[in-house]
Amino acid sequence: MRAKLPRGTLDKLWSDPAQWHGLGFYYCKDDPRTIVPKRNKWAGWTLNFAHPSAWFNLFMGITSAVIPALLLKKYGNTWLLFLWLAVLIVSSIITSRIRSSPRRYEEP
Repeated sequence: MRAKLPRGTLDKLWSDPAQWHGLGFYYCKDDPRTIVPKRNKWAGWTLNFAHPSAWFNLFMGITSAVIPALLLKKYGNTWLLFLWLAVLIVSSIITSRIRSSPRRYEEP
């Protein structure tokens, strides 16, 4: 594991406008987080596209939404789709909160 960064480093990187591109794409090689808060923190999270595993996370997110839709079309089991989506949403929120927290990467 990498050495922890000094406190406040991730907030400085995140708040730097040079790290944000286009319509809210975050690209910062110095930020070790895969998932970061959006510029408007109340709007959720986004991926750090400079991180190699961000592309895998994007693929898995799309796949986990498309497969249930295909199953619904084939079998028509609506309650199972809603259950899957509920689990997906809750697990995504929990994972995003944990993985975007500066406490994991900065010194106390």
